[in-house]
Amino acid sequence: MNIEDIIDAHMSEVAELFGLGADDGASGAAKDGDPLPTRQILEINTVTHYSANFVASSGAAADVQNYIKLEGGPTPNSLIESGYIMFVPRDRVRAPVYNTRAKSLRVWFDIAGMPQTLAQLGHSRRYLWIGWFANGHVYADLHTTP
Repeated sequence: MNIEDIIDAHMSEVAELFGLGADDGASGAAKDGDPLPTRQILEINTVTHYSANFVASSGAAADVQNYIKLEGGPTPNSLIESGYIMFVPRDRVRAPVYNTRAKSLRVWFDIAGMPQTLAQLGHSRRYLWIGWFANGHVYADLHTTP
């Protein structure tokens, strides 16, 4: 079974597990408002870890961010080229965002789950994907197999 078939099957499972409703083929919209297919799947080839310290604007408080950049290629029916996993405290988790112009997905994971995510990135098959469901529901995950 290829990864697109696996993710399609997983989308049905996710809809059931999280009460997202069946995929109705509605594409939704990305951050930049462009229409989207029902999912984007990135086959991960390169993983780069960052530990950052920054000030967002003059006079703002300093902040820190632990994140991972994922690069690779899209599956045959996708356009995605990269992704970012942002590790944040649970109260700062956001909805996943796909940017069609940059062909990039950004997801925010609870920092408490960082050990599992880092272990997953050591697996041989790694995919980052996002799917859009009925009624505007959106879901993304890091999908790996050892």
